[in-house]
Amino acid sequence: MSGHPSVYLRVSPMQRFDAADAGVNMYRAAVLVDEDDLSSVVDLLRTYSAAHIASLRHQVQFFWRTYFSSLRAITLTTLQIINDRVFPYTALKYEHWNDPISNVSDPSQLTTDN
Repeated sequence: MSGHPSVYLRVSPMQRFDAADAGVNMYRAAVLVDEDDLSSVVDLLRTYSAAHIASLRHQVQFFWRTYFSSLRAITLTTLQIINDRVFPYTALKYEHWNDPISNVSDPSQLTTDN
């Protein structure tokens, strides 16, 4: 294990993600399970294709590296979220927060390692 989860499990009543809230969309890296269905989590995960699981892992790794991997990253993320809410006309777009490809300003930063 590389120090961070490969799948995020959210156990609470389902909530709708509103793109107007912007910021990090954890639903892109989450397996949503209602609390009443906890006993079937393993069966649910077995229904996911290898490609879907790889996509979830890739998204979690992107979120981890970009927003949560260090105190500096967490602080900068928090300050950017505050800035986006105070000055919504200059806010980062949804894709910047959630799409690993659109977040890269320098193509040489792209890597193929996991």
